[in-house]
Amino acid sequence: MKKMKAFILLIIVLLIAGCAQDTWKSIFTEKLEGMGYTVVEHEVDTLTRVIRSKEEEYKDIHLALFWEVQEFDISKYEGKTIKYHIYRVKNHPVDLMTELAESTELYLGVIDGEYVGGYSVPYKEGVLFLGGISSIEGKSIEELTGLTYPEWFQKWSETYE
Repeated sequence: MKKMKAFILLIIVLLIAGCAQDTWKSIFTEKLEGMGYTVVEHEVDTLTRVIRSKEEEYKDIHLALFWEVQEFDISKYEGKTIKYHIYRVKNHPVDLMTELAESTELYLGVIDGEYVGGYSVPYKEGVLFLGGISSIEGKSIEELTGLTYPEWFQKWSETYE
């Protein structure tokens, strides 16, 4: 009898988890299509990471660039887990600017059941694009900060190196 109860509980948990995933898929698909993008693919897997303090995250220039294009202040979420839902879209500024890209990969972040922002990168099967992290809308670090990259780097160096 205990095994049957445990099995039923497991089925309920899996159903709830599946419904939550489908809910985000529906919400994000609608959001992305509303932005004018064509959703090509949705990854079933997600990318998850724990956000450390801004001071720790920004010590690495690559992570600093990564966080700079996100729509939220990471200080607010220190110690929290962010789960990125991954989509591939067409008609995005990133794939329209990069001839080699087949589409754009979007990482939409959720913390504690709330969408907080994300980032975009060019995508082509089997190709690694270096650099190129942009906001969800395809804006560069220069557009988002109002600084040229050398100016931003100088400010970063003075603060974190």
